[in-house]
Amino acid sequence: MSEVNVNGYATRYQLVTPEGVESLLSEYEAISGRRFQGDCDASDILLDMDAAMVKAELTPMQLRTVRLVVIDGHTQKEASVITGIAQQNVGKNVKKALEKIAAVYEYWAWRGEGYSLEGLQLDREVSEWISMTSS
Repeated sequence: MSEVNVNGYATRYQLVTPEGVESLLSEYEAISGRRFQGDCDASDILLDMDAAMVKAELTPMQLRTVRLVVIDGHTQKEASVITGIAQQNVGKNVKKALEKIAAVYEYWAWRGEGYSLEGLQLDREVSEWISMTSS
């Protein structure tokens, strides 16, 4: 998990899940504003998110729909009008983008690069393997 202080409250994001990525991205603008108030954690988490979005190799439409729907708060219907694609495809693009970004964070977590798989339901074989290799 990653933690950043938003509006004076500690908020946790489980960035190895699409829901955690969506939660962070929905607060992107608020977190971005905190950087200019000396919040180094906000800067770090946004730099990591930007890097994850690049490594996820999002298509231009995935990036645009995530920006419109998750970051800017447009409805899928509004994003459909803005982008000129079907509302259903807006949803598919957002879902796929969030999954791809979460996969990058999961990769980083498995490699021990500052993120954790803590709190995730892992299958028994993976849990046993982690226990054996961490001893």
